[in-house]
Amino acid sequence: MHLITKDKVCAIVGDNGSDVKKALNELIPGKRFSCTAHLLNLVVKVGLGLWDKPKKKKSTQQLHTTSEVVNRNREDDELSSDSDYVDIPDELEDEEYNEDAQTNGYLSGSDDGSYDTGNYVNEDEDNGESDNNTDNEEQNDNDDQLIDLQNIRAQTRRLVDRIRDCISNINSTRAIIDYVQRQEKLHDPQITSALVTDIEIRWNTTFTMLHRFIGHQSIIDDINRRPFKIPDISHNQQTKLGSKKFEFTNGDWSNIKNLCSVLCPFFSATTVTSGKKYPTSAAAYSG
Repeated sequence: MHLITKDKVCAIVGDNGSDVKKALNELIPGKRFSCTAHLLNLVVKVGLGLWDKPKKKKSTQQLHTTSEVVNRNREDDELSSDSDYVDIPDELEDEEYNEDAQTNGYLSGSDDGSYDTGNYVNEDEDNGESDNNTDNEEQNDNDDQLIDLQNIRAQTRRLVDRIRDCISNINSTRAIIDYVQRQEKLHDPQITSALVTDIEIRWNTTFTMLHRFIGHQSIIDDINRRPFKIPDISHNQQTKLGSKKFEFTNGDWSNIKNLCSVLCPFFSATTVTSGKKYPTSAAAYSG
């Protein structure tokens, strides 16, 4: 066994955990590199939100103690007693002052006391309003784009969840598994890879799940349309297999294929940077 001395170490690869970063920086400062494959799969995980946990709805009913009710009653009494002494905002006071000044002739005008207020335009205010309108339009566009992205993420998540449930339902019953395996052998070309669900902590498993699911498209559609062809399953199982949840339309299949195309480069890059028999730093950090 050959020992590696510190002067021969050119890089140490680790994840981005604070404890790992601290340990590696103390061991050999400046030689730590983040795991590229790990970063790539974090991009997929966070970008698509395929593992986001649904937020729990907060209960609208809250219990209040007697003291809280008493305090609220006191606050209501204080608000009602002070209603006659509400401070008038400065803007409203200025408007009232201007109206009084115009009525009493305090504004400067012509010698006869008349003045023109119809055609006067403040250029600074006009420019400011146009700038504000432009900013508002840009902000609205950004908000619309953000809403579109959020909708796409939500739709993608729902579609992937349906795929997961469909595969889990198939793999949960021995009779359905046997039927699918027979159909795989009859398929032209023969299908050699079984249906699997993805795992959050395993890299590229979502791509693998989608890729194999696409290969089983004709089998999946046939099971949904004619679940009664599968022998030795109950009526409830047939009903579940033929439900709308497991009915994938042409639009759904198109979206699945598009998503698989998006994930394919990440799969290839992760495969290259996860090699064990060759140095991967050059592939990850080359110019």
